[in-house]
Amino acid sequence: MMKHETVVLIVGAGPAGLATSACLNLLSIPNVILERDDCYASLWQKKAYDCLKLHLAKNFCELPHMPFPVSAPTFVPKYTFVQYLHKYVTEFNVDPLYNRNVESAWYDRVTKRWVVKAKNGVSGLVEEYVGEFLVVATGENSEGYIPSVNGLDSFTGSIIHSSEYENGKKFGYKNVLVVGAGNSGMEIAYDLFNWGAQTSIVVRSPVHVLTKELVQLGMYLLKYLSCSFVDKIVLMFSKLLYGDLCKHGIHRPTKGPFYLKRETGRSPVIDVGTVARIKTRDIEVMKSIEEIKGDQIKFSNGQEKRFDAIVFATGFTSNVRKWLKHDGGLFNEKGMPHLKSPNRWKGEHGLYCVGFASAGLFGISNDAKNIANDISQIAKKKGDGTPDQYLLAKLKHVKKGLKKWRVVDHPKEELELRKHKEVMDKLDLVTEIRSLTTAEREKRRDSFKRVSELEKYKVLDIKQKSRIKWAVDGDENMRFFHGYVNNNNRKNRIEGLMINGSWCTDPGVIKAESFSFFAEKFKEKWPSRPKLVSRHFKSILPTENIMLETPFTLEEIKEAVWACRNEKAPRPDGNSSFISLIPKVKDPIVLSDFRPISLIGSIYKIIAKILAHRIKKVLGSCIDEVQSAYVSGRNILDGPLVVNEICSWAKTLKVSPSTTWAAAITGLHALNSNLEGYYANNKLPGVWKNIAGVRKELMKKEIAIERILKKQPYGHENFWTYSLTSDGSFTIKALRKV
Repeated sequence: MMKHETVVLIVGAGPAGLATSACLNLLSIPNVILERDDCYASLWQKKAYDCLKLHLAKNFCELPHMPFPVSAPTFVPKYTFVQYLHKYVTEFNVDPLYNRNVESAWYDRVTKRWVVKAKNGVSGLVEEYVGEFLVVATGENSEGYIPSVNGLDSFTGSIIHSSEYENGKKFGYKNVLVVGAGNSGMEIAYDLFNWGAQTSIVVRSPVHVLTKELVQLGMYLLKYLSCSFVDKIVLMFSKLLYGDLCKHGIHRPTKGPFYLKRETGRSPVIDVGTVARIKTRDIEVMKSIEEIKGDQIKFSNGQEKRFDAIVFATGFTSNVRKWLKHDGGLFNEKGMPHLKSPNRWKGEHGLYCVGFASAGLFGISNDAKNIANDISQIAKKKGDGTPDQYLLAKLKHVKKGLKKWRVVDHPKEELELRKHKEVMDKLDLVTEIRSLTTAEREKRRDSFKRVSELEKYKVLDIKQKSRIKWAVDGDENMRFFHGYVNNNNRKNRIEGLMINGSWCTDPGVIKAESFSFFAEKFKEKWPSRPKLVSRHFKSILPTENIMLETPFTLEEIKEAVWACRNEKAPRPDGNSSFISLIPKVKDPIVLSDFRPISLIGSIYKIIAKILAHRIKKVLGSCIDEVQSAYVSGRNILDGPLVVNEICSWAKTLKVSPSTTWAAAITGLHALNSNLEGYYANNKLPGVWKNIAGVRKELMKKEIAIERILKKQPYGHENFWTYSLTSDGSFTIKALRKV
């Protein structure tokens, strides 16, 4: 027999077990969850009908340490809640052992530990688990309950429990009887009607009927007012909304709805539209069943009716008494705790229960936190389990979670990311033809949100890898750096824009507004532009002009493409828009918050490369030698270098331009003499020392330097405003701007 030891054993992986394990994990307390099914929260994932919603507002249904997303509806539907549980399990590294059907559990007084025996549903072996603490998290809804009814075995139609009901599709146009007028019974009856079934419902006991808004109001008022006063307020509104329901077969209890919830655990019915159908007799209210014969059912008022199916929405029972021994009187014969609040969750010898408070998810959350804190305090007092043991257990959990994420979840996230991007791309193509429907806009918005979320996780992952890679490989980290930069493009997506004072997310409207906005920006505002005309300007030769206009050759195209570096090569999936909008501010909301970047396909890159290669061949003949142009075989002229140094030196020493130019000319003529001594005595800029080292080269270019300087008289104070019609003066003014 396999034996496993831990600190806390948890039986049941429903919301109660998951919440308890999460709280223990946060406190670094080792724990093991045993679940009889092949998944966690199997009641929600496998046995809940499709139209089910949480009966309380989401802020009353949160599990410990993780609120619902802001985008979640106030009353969370089944599928959204299941997604919430998926995220919860991942977030807190909860890892149940599935297919473990607990057969017995008892407290060993010798070892002072709990022993649990569970049968592995896959291998068929019986496994033994030992722990200091035992948490019963099977809850109130362990097994579906069907009451004993006279003649039920003779019924010729189908009989199911509400836990087996998915929707009313297969019951369309059939006579269906729903037994039980709780929340499940009322919702199933309404769903059956919507699927076309001839629906009846058995209402045996008095029941309060409220709207979800009234329940939400009552929960809020209970924070500040007494239960009796809140009941009076809520019942007053209920009577105003529904009137007298007795004539329709529904009677109100004598006690208030919140009083009954607190004392008996029985919840009021939250109406989803069933009452309106009862009033119109689309759904018929029946008395309790007296006898069943074949497909005929007789009721206590003598009425008989034929039915094709019966759905028992008669609740669940606890199975804890079947396998738990030595509970110390914590549970009664029905498998429910004896004790009332606030210590209903605690028994003897480290025994706890969670999910038995008849307070829904709100009670589960409170009990899970109380249990985890209590176990933590007891463990510290007893000294059981050293801090190292708890730390080691937590590190194991973290390692296991990371390994699972890397092997299983990460590839799924990549696949999901590609899937949502494809959805967005397809819908963007649709907007080129027509406007998106409401459903398509919602689908695109959901995909956009999910892509942003997944790429955020991807960036965080790259950041972490980058730190590790940098520590190990140093500058070889560039791949991760570029990956991080590239993933920042998720911030450049436009989710919506403020258009005419209202927020718009329709891609078609956004594209139209963007086109209009930037078309106006790029429109030519000047009817004519000034021309630069001068007799001194050089021009290319006729043969060179012919070369520039010659059609492109295959060799030129290849040279241009191969000249692109890897990160700048044209891509089939990039540069496909005429304009790319890059945000200039954080969280842009209007078009003026974006900077337009032209990305017209990828062909323009190749054309630009070819033209650049051709222009290189003629640039040298049309650029004057005194201009500071980067031309093949020509360095920056010494004239601009000297002028720039003189200007900087003059500003530093605060000397007049006339003195500067006089010193410059004197210095130039001293190149063939003792320049180093002149440099030391006059404290001229450092460039002169460099000039001394390349005296021969400067001698060749002295003519060009003097061409710059000779046109300026020594005492001229307005040198920088000299006429632009002079070639030399034009050059010097341009150089000053450098």
